[in-house]
Amino acid sequence: MGHTTGPLSLKKNFSWGFLGNIIYALTQSILLIVIARLASPESVGKYTLALAVIAPIYMFVRMQLNYVYASDLSSGLSFSDYFGFRIISSLLMIGVIFLIAPAISFDKETAYLIVILSISRYFESLSDITYGEMQKQERIDKVGISKILRGLLTIIIFTIILMLSNNLVLATLGLAVCWFFTFIIYDLPNTRAYVSIKPIVKLNHIKTIVIMAIPLAIYQLLLSLNTNMSRYYVGYFFTETELGYFGAVSYIVIASVNPISNALSQSMISKMSKSYYNKKYKKFKSLLFKVLMFAVLTGLIGVLGVFIFGEFLLTILFGEDYASYSNILFIMMFSTIFLFSNSVLALALTSMREFKIQPILGLIWLIKSVLLCSILIPIFGLEGAALSVVLSSFFQLIIRLVFLFYRINKDARKEC
Repeated sequence: MGHTTGPLSLKKNFSWGFLGNIIYALTQSILLIVIARLASPESVGKYTLALAVIAPIYMFVRMQLNYVYASDLSSGLSFSDYFGFRIISSLLMIGVIFLIAPAISFDKETAYLIVILSISRYFESLSDITYGEMQKQERIDKVGISKILRGLLTIIIFTIILMLSNNLVLATLGLAVCWFFTFIIYDLPNTRAYVSIKPIVKLNHIKTIVIMAIPLAIYQLLLSLNTNMSRYYVGYFFTETELGYFGAVSYIVIASVNPISNALSQSMISKMSKSYYNKKYKKFKSLLFKVLMFAVLTGLIGVLGVFIFGEFLLTILFGEDYASYSNILFIMMFSTIFLFSNSVLALALTSMREFKIQPILGLIWLIKSVLLCSILIPIFGLEGAALSVVLSSFFQLIIRLVFLFYRINKDARKEC
């Protein structure tokens, strides 16, 4: 294989993954800043609520299929099989959202945002499965460039449309068009350099993929509900304005976690999968420990940064009205310590092909999240919502750790 298509080193892959994810996360955060500056907190609330409504359905359909494909060393299925399945499943997602959006009692603008954002997620899901091939080839540079391109295009077009039209729905439509062009112009040609991009749809292959991935689909659905539960409760107990403030603050936490988590996952999935598949348990645990320590340290740095600069950060990003919510941001930032670590442990479970246990874990976390929100938010308000996020992520970490090391030690003993 030529130089332009050969694998990169772990250091280069992580660097590209981190760069791509951090720039993409920044552009998504800038979208909220643009809405807050050019529109209103109510508009921020509607946009974040639309994202929260779509998220569980999208995550269910997404199934972490790129990681399933990247770690698939034994099924005999090709990229074309996974690509064909992704096209069909994502079209079903759009159909479901089109049906439920008018039925849910949102105002017309929020319903339009839900529909348009679901279309944009369709194009994102197609890009996502091409990332699986790049992960398998250990070419995360192409994933990083794709995300940078998509993010920068989106922020430019979105901002221009919103400035000229003062229409959030129209600006969001521009976002969907940008994601479509990124997939067509960049992601497909890159994937074609390695594999055929002609989708294959065979019922027996679809059945195999569903059997492998449905536990992760259920898990992703439950995890998304768990992640967005505090927003649902805030939307129920408070006004759209307060939801807008809380949504903006909570998005800073998401934007700080996702880039690093995604970079770690994209750069480590292939190596960790091969280590566990080849029964090199000591190497697997060594990799896991190093990445976990990095995750914990990163979370602690984030907490310290918000403690010092939190109020200033909110003022610069969103305006003086948001600065009074710096206490919410500080509380929520403690969750990053556990969220970073959780993403590493989730990667480890996927590398081990431990799919069936994950829906059970997701259900436990969802029940716990509902209980925490039901108790804390009516009593403590937005501070309770922030605290529920922290406690929820902490309980996830403990349960994952217990299962993960039980499973690793059990498999290692079999080899003795």
